[in-house]
Amino acid sequence: MRGAATIRRETLARELAAGATVRAALVAAGYTEKSAKSGLIRHGRKLISPWDHPEVAAQVAEIREGARERAQITTADIVQRLEDARTGAMEDRKYSAAVSATMGMAKVLGLIADKVDMTMKPISEMTEEELKNFVRQNGLEDQLAELHKLYGDDDTVH
Repeated sequence: MRGAATIRRETLARELAAGATVRAALVAAGYTEKSAKSGLIRHGRKLISPWDHPEVAAQVAEIREGARERAQITTADIVQRLEDARTGAMEDRKYSAAVSATMGMAKVLGLIADKVDMTMKPISEMTEEELKNFVRQNGLEDQLAELHKLYGDDDTVH
């Protein structure tokens, strides 16, 4: 039978592996909000970060590795099934089905996006923050600096 400390460590490792914050993982593992606030757990006579606890760190690594393997197997399985469908379609001279299977493989492998939203709010309707993000995302900082040199820093264009 597993002890409470073992169950607590396993829960903590599972939560951390899933991406929870240390504080949230500690609360989920049964630590009080007060003790979770410190972000430390007991290891022997010391208080240490859960990431430094050898058993917790090993369990997190094990959980993450298992998840990586399952994800790879799943992707590989899907690609293999699509390749089998493509091969069968080509043998049966069903070229449309072969193209569909090929496109499916490309999508699973992340080579093609279904749709990209290219709509944009008119600049005149953007907030200052949206404009700053637009400039940053489109690499327009140099052009904006050039406009400031030409027209100054006021908000009106001459």
